[in-house]
Amino acid sequence: MQFIFNGTLDELKETISMKAKEHNKDILIYHNEPNTLEIGFQRLGHSGGRFYVADIFEIGRKTFLHGKLENLYPNQSQNKARNFIDSIGSWLLIYLIFAFFPVLLWLCIFQLKYIWIPIILPIPIIALCRINTKRKDKKIDDDFIKFMSMFCTYSDVELASYKPYWDDAYRRLDLARGKLQSVCDDDQDMLLITYEDGMQIDVGYIEEDKTYYITVVSSNTMESWNNPLGVFTTKDKSKLASELQKAIYKFRNN
Repeated sequence: MQFIFNGTLDELKETISMKAKEHNKDILIYHNEPNTLEIGFQRLGHSGGRFYVADIFEIGRKTFLHGKLENLYPNQSQNKARNFIDSIGSWLLIYLIFAFFPVLLWLCIFQLKYIWIPIILPIPIIALCRINTKRKDKKIDDDFIKFMSMFCTYSDVELASYKPYWDDAYRRLDLARGKLQSVCDDDQDMLLITYEDGMQIDVGYIEEDKTYYITVVSSNTMESWNNPLGVFTTKDKSKLASELQKAIYKFRNN
């Protein structure tokens, strides 16, 4: 999920706060890490909340936010448990309720005493209430997207998939409609992103220098390789995904 704002990050935060006041929305903004922005738009129980957690990329006078919607809680273990309950766990529970409720009802009628019937009857009602809650949560998410779209360009970017050799951070990249190829053989181990207009972005590792590189060329020709549009190198692999995303935005969002 990506938002593009025509302005600096500080201007974006000011705009969010201003628009939130205008539309009477309770929006929280956390910028505790240099490259991450957390925007809270729904309060949840146990001191938690619904947040848009995004990586930040500033290219010129544009700010790119690329992230996802998730529930955050103060305690990390509680955070994982609650996210499971609020997502997969809730739907699994609903499925089990509707799948086994007829069996429970049959047992109460034919095997157990009728006194158990009033006890199990609320179970499907609870499941229906949970379904209604999920629908409300979806509406709140949609309202947040509409709110951000008032001053940002929005796109629901599909996550790219990569071979296991590459770090999971690459799964969050926006390829800007590029096509990804992961080349892993005896001679080379690299990522290759190609575009319909011929532009190509190569990402790989040089063993001799212990350096990661990103090379951007206008086309796959000898002339283009001799005169690349951009060459970026780093010895810190943790920064490679961020540098690659910056390169994609720089050359594909003009």
